Amino acid sequence: MQDYWQTIVKYTRELGGILNTDPWILQVFVVVFLTVLISFVARYFINGLYKRLGRTETLWEDALVDAMRKPLSALIYVIGLSFAMQIIFRQTGTAIFDESVIQPVQDTLVIGDYCLVSDAFYQQGCGKLHQQPACTW
Repeated sequence: MQDYWQTIVKYTRELGGILNTDPWILQVFVVVFLTVLISFVARYFINGLYKRLGRTETLWEDALVDAMRKPLSALIYVIGLSFAMQIIFRQTGTAIFDESVIQPVQDTLVIGDYCLVSDAFYQQGCGKLHQQPACTW
């Protein structure tokens, strides 16, 4: 991973010289672009998995995958954008992008995302469980 990042830094420095802009601005652009791309790929994968699991009879795996749909994208954006903010802080020193500000917000958003997944999983599972016919012995 470190090698890839060093390659990105090298190319953004060269491109920054060509475009007459600071290389860190291009680095932030690359991080945001990769965040959007990874979110799109993850959403595509989760939707395909949901369709495939929808053909099975099991209840809980459908509920888990359905519960992960939106929070997974939110988690990817939280991580990617906090990484972009760290780049901005290292270059500008702006107090709002300081790690002492970013880290608690990031932790809170990750915990909130986990709570959303847990709640959605419970709601999906219980909702589908009550739709199932009662067991007759």
